[in-house]
Amino acid sequence: MKKSDEERLEKITQYCFEAIAFTDDINLEIFLNDLKTIRAVTMTLVQIGELVYKLSDEIKESHHEVPWRQIAGLRHRLVHDYGNTDYAAVWEIIRINIPELQNSIKDILK
Repeated sequence: MKKSDEERLEKITQYCFEAIAFTDDINLEIFLNDLKTIRAVTMTLVQIGELVYKLSDEIKESHHEVPWRQIAGLRHRLVHDYGNTDYAAVWEIIRINIPELQNSIKDILK
């Protein structure tokens, strides 16, 4: 594995940890009414998408179990879909997909 890929994967796991931690002790209703947490989580998802975009094709092609394209696509939607983000969907991503991604990345790094 290229060192740059390894570093990016480690950063992705850190951002996953942060996104989970930002929402760990709240529910959906609190999240939807907490602009600071929404912005913090959204930024972590943007960073994850940016790092995924920069991963080598070698890593992405050898780990088809990770939805790389969808992760990068989410980043583009969050950045460019000004004001039309469904934050209830973002909540689901944080609760379901981010822990799965974190586990997949940890497996890749082994």
